[in-house]
Amino acid sequence: MLIHLHISIICHNASTFQQRDVTVTLAEKYAKKREKDGSLIMTNGTVIGLVPKNILIVGNGFDIAQGLPTQYTDFLDFLRIQDPVQVYEEAKAGSILHKDLGRFMKCTETVDVEQIKRFVDLRKGNCWAQYYRDCGAEIVGWIDFEREMIPALKYIEWLCAQSPTILNRNQRTSILITTSDQSIYRIARLFPKFATLNGFNSKIYEIELCEEYYSLSYGILRAAILKTLKEDLDNFIEMFRIYLTEIVSNMERKLIPAVFSQHFNALINFNYIQSELFFDNLLEAESFHVHGDTSKEKNMVFGVNELSDEMKNDYLFFTKSFQRIRIKSNPNYRKLLNESFNVTFFGHSLDMTDVGIIKPFYERASHVTVFHYSEEDYEDKVLNLIRMMGIKQIEDDVYSGRLEFKSST
Repeated sequence: MLIHLHISIICHNASTFQQRDVTVTLAEKYAKKREKDGSLIMTNGTVIGLVPKNILIVGNGFDIAQGLPTQYTDFLDFLRIQDPVQVYEEAKAGSILHKDLGRFMKCTETVDVEQIKRFVDLRKGNCWAQYYRDCGAEIVGWIDFEREMIPALKYIEWLCAQSPTILNRNQRTSILITTSDQSIYRIARLFPKFATLNGFNSKIYEIELCEEYYSLSYGILRAAILKTLKEDLDNFIEMFRIYLTEIVSNMERKLIPAVFSQHFNALINFNYIQSELFFDNLLEAESFHVHGDTSKEKNMVFGVNELSDEMKNDYLFFTKSFQRIRIKSNPNYRKLLNESFNVTFFGHSLDMTDVGIIKPFYERASHVTVFHYSEEDYEDKVLNLIRMMGIKQIEDDVYSGRLEFKSST
């Protein structure tokens, strides 16, 4: 569809003529700018239409393709380093004793060691760091990493619903919970900040609740437990921010010719790293970070998408919706939907988790390009698009050429 622009001004006096000059000058300047950046179609100085914008939408695979350690397993590996400051000092001296950990400290001259020390301090006793280190869940990507919060919150909800027994042993008060439910064992193992395992016999488990989370008047102090969970989540997110800013962002990046040879007008980024700062063809692109970014503290969204009805009221803090409101994240990417555009997806799984963003851009794009890194990844993306849009829509788009799949390798 061609969009025709026409300026019609009726002049009645000198002041009107003056206004006309300003209006036409501004319009001409705007047209020249749009013509220069390729967004206007012009014939003999007359605007006859708009060139569709090119929008790039990226997920974690975008950072991974650049050789950056941004998979959840990378973060967990760094989380498990007993003394990252020592690894930093070894790397700086050129004598890394832990070869498998040296990959995190390749650019020591740009790493702020004080931030690494802060990472270590935040990690001490952090219940989320303990949980993710030891939960043993089968986690494939960051979507699964965030989903794993749900069973953790369910364990806490189970704990808060218990009625402990109070015993006095050797002039010491013990707050005990005894049950055959294995949830109690996982709570003690994964959340030692709240309770410790006393022992088990014939499938009967006994844990001792930490005193600060119990009151003789009120029983288990749910509010105190949730307060600790919230504070520790904030600190866990800050640990991740330090990892991204001091470790990941200081690494050398590989170019992705399939993407960086193109011009993009806008970038919708599901990652926290500000990739637009590192590449020439993205410097002038209008950038939107869906989940916040690493530019400052408490500016990153990390949480679950949905909770069951019985958990919503007490655990809303841990949802992405609340986190976005909390950090005042308002990436106004929706305004792009009002323009003509082509869209390219790179490194995004196209999972239903992000259907609210992916689907409108897919539906309204003139042309859709989806990059994949392997045959399995290609099949997963096709299946996810079918789940999102329906098989007939995807078939029609593939055969018409509107939807195009390309290998990123």
